Order: sequence, then C-alpha cells, then structure tokens
Amino acid sequence: TRLQGDWSSDVCSSDLRQLRLILFSRPYADAGDFRDTLNRKYPGICGRYEPCHYWLTRLDRTAAERMVGTERFPAVLAMIQENKLESVSGFPVVLNFLAAHSSTGGLTKAQVWRSIIIALLGERLTNPHARQLVTEPGERFDAACRIAAASTLTRQNTIREFSLDPDVLTFNLLWHHSENRPIVAAREACQTSAFARLPEQGAFRFSRRNIQDWLTAFALERLPLPALRSALAEADGTLTERMQESARLIKYITTRTDVHAELDRLGGGFLLPSDAAGATCSEALRCLDQLEQLAQSVSWGLRLYDASAEQ
Repeated sequence: TRLQGDWSSDVCSSDLRQLRLILFSRPYADAGDFRDTLNRKYPGICGRYEPCHYWLTRLDRTAAERMVGTERFPAVLAMIQENKLESVSGFPVVLNFLAAHSSTGGLTKAQVWRSIIIALLGERLTNPHARQLVTEPGERFDAACRIAAASTLTRQNTIREFSLDPDVLTFNLLWHHSENRPIVAAREACQTSAFARLPEQGAFRFSRRNIQDWLTAFALERLPLPALRSALAEADGTLTERMQESARLIKYITTRTDVHAELDRLGGGFLLPSDAAGATCSEALRCLDQLEQLAQSVSWGLRLYDASAEQ
C-alpha cells in the first residue's frame, strides 16, 4: 500500500531501492536491450547505470557424478566420450537424459536435444487436471516445431486457441486442412512443460527461449534451400538477427552441404557455433582458422600492435 502513494517521496524511493530484479538469460541481444531500457527508465531506483553481471558455470566432473550417482557415472562418462558430447555434458538436463539412456553409441548433440524436448512434450505439468494425452510424442514434436517456426518468423511470442484477428497466431491458422489430429497434438503440446500457460484464457508461449530456437531449427531444416534462405535472410541478403540462433542450430542438425554453405554465406563468411550446442576443441580451432582467413582477405588492415608507435 505504501507504493500506491506519491512515488517521488523519500519513503517510496527508499522502498523501491530495496527491490532486486534478477534476470536469467542466455546472451541474447534483446536481453541486453531490455536491461538497458530498465536502467534508463529507473535510474533513480537502481542508483547506477550498469547492473552486475554473473555467468553461470556448467557442472564440473564432481558435481556431475553427484547428480547421476556414483554407480551410473562411469557409463555416462563413457557415453559422453564415445559420442563427443563434452561441450553439452555440463547441462544438468543433458546429464539426466544420458543417465536414463540405455544405448551407448550413435548419439549426436541434435539427437540429444531432440530427445530431451520430446520428453518435455510428454510431461503434463501446467494443467494436472487435463485429460490424458491421446497423440503420440512424435506428433506433438512436429506440432511444436510448426508452432515454433511460425512464432519465430512472425515475431509473435503467444499462440492462442481462438482469435477474431486473422493476423494473430492460432492453432487453426497453422493447419488449413480438415484433419483435426495435428491441432489436437498442438493443443496437447501446449499443455506440457515445454510451454507456459498465460493468464489470458487459451493463450500459451514457450517456457524457454532455447526450446523455441531448437524447435524452429528442426522445422526449418526440412525446407528446400530457396525457402530456407527466404526464412533466414533479410531483404539485403544478410542473416536476420532473430534467426541467428536457429541458423547456428541448423548447422548441428543438417547433413546437407548446400545448407552449411548457405548458412556460412548468410553469416558473412562463416557462422559461429551456438552456445546451446557448444563447440568442441576442433570446431573452435576451425572457427579461428576461418576468422584468420577472413581477416587476411579483407581490403583494410587490422593491426593490433604497432611497434613504431612506441618510438
């Protein structure tokens, strides 16, 4: 009730200074824009323009062994080494998946994340009183891919069951044929922990941005090259900022050489690896080699140190 009075008073300013806003996010550009907007809007509350930044580290070997259990850990470690999953094994969700996985070989980063997302689409956490799932996990995965791609391309964060506005993203708008099962799969996917239920009735959004980026990548990778180029590129032929993360993830999913070449071209010569998938040592070295080649091919020179400047 004290905050409903005069916001300019010393009492209210003192109360507001006790508030702490903590944002958890991967290093997206729009997260930084949001932070800067808050700082400009409330400079008197935060007392400084630049907030504190902290980076969460991934699990080390000791913490990983404690999480999966001493008996299971050797098998999980062997699975990580055999499939070269070191760059993503520090994520708790990946470790939990590997600990429950029975097979030891033939796993890629894309297959791991696909399996994790499918598992999320099998959990009904947002509405425990809803009826039992009737569609298959693969159907819900395909429906979620379509929702993700449509949401990302149209820059709409919400999907609704119904809307009178033809430009608003709805289940019926995603499928124009008479078959009802894909729509049922989409509705059921939105009831799982991969999505968050919004206060507005019949409205949902993805619970995490990285889930949406992965699903968008899985959806777009299937497209023919001209359609994929149209989805990822601006009018001037450069990679759309919002599509950069999904473009990086497509490189981990696809085996098509023409897609790899097109993604590098759209990225200005090459595309850096996604932090969600993580780069191996060989991939990082290959990126450095490509950067050096690009630096040598440009018309202007980049001099990091000039010995003559000291004379």
